[in-house]
Amino acid sequence: MADLFDNIIAWLLDRALGDESIESTVSELCTRLVDGGVPLARVSVGRTVLHPVIGLMDMA
Repeated sequence: MADLFDNIIAWLLDRALGDESIESTVSELCTRLVDGGVPLARVSVGRTVLHPVIGLMDMA
């Protein structure tokens, strides 16, 4: 299983330098995981975003 994840990491790093869409990247990632034996029922992609109020640091 470690080889699977090492290969996927290398593929993602190469893919990140390209001009591919996020949709095709996630789709192929899911295919690679399922083909490698990882059971997927659903996938969610998210990203942290800085919030102007919640992320505020009081420097006083």
